[in-house]
Amino acid sequence: AVLISIFKNWNLALFVQALVVSISPILFYLIFRNFHEKYAYIASFIFIFEPTKIFLSNIFLSDAIFLVFFLLSIFLFLKWSKSFSIYPIIFSGLILGVSTLIRTINQFLPIVFIVFIILISWGKRNFKMILRDSFIFLLMFFVVVGPWMFRNYRVFGEFSIASLVYSEQLTSYLQ
Repeated sequence: AVLISIFKNWNLALFVQALVVSISPILFYLIFRNFHEKYAYIASFIFIFEPTKIFLSNIFLSDAIFLVFFLLSIFLFLKWSKSFSIYPIIFSGLILGVSTLIRTINQFLPIVFIVFIILISWGKRNFKMILRDSFIFLLMFFVVVGPWMFRNYRVFGEFSIASLVYSEQLTSYLQ
C-alpha cells in the first residue's frame, strides 16, 4: 500500500517491490556464510528458485517486504556477534521493530534475540556489557513498535502490537 501511494502506479510499485525483494537471497547468503560458505551458496540458490517465493513476488503482500527486513535484522545481529560493536545491535533492534510492524508474527522474537545476546556474550564480556546490549536492543525495538502499541491502547484499550485482541480472536474460534 505504501509503494502504491508513493508511485501512484501499480506496475511501478510492483517493480520496486521486486527490486527490494531481490535483496533477500543476498541477505540469505550473507547470513549462512557465517556458518559454511559452500552450503550458503547452495541454500541461496534454492532460496532464489523456491516456487512460492517466485509466485508471491508479483503479488502485493506484506510477506516479501517483511522477509527482507527480518533477514536484515538477523544479518546485523550476526555482525554484532562477531564484533560486539554497538551499531549493529542498534540497527538490528530498529529493523526488527520495522519487520514486526509489517508482520506481527515475530512480536515475541526480541526475547529470543536477548537469549542469544546472553549466550553469545557469556564468558566473553562482563555482565554490565551484556545488560547494556540487551537494553539497547530492546530500546531500539520499542522505539519503533512503541508508538503503535500506544495507538492500539488508545483506540482498542489493549497495549499490544497487533490491533486484534488475541483473547477475543481465540474465543470467536472456539464458539
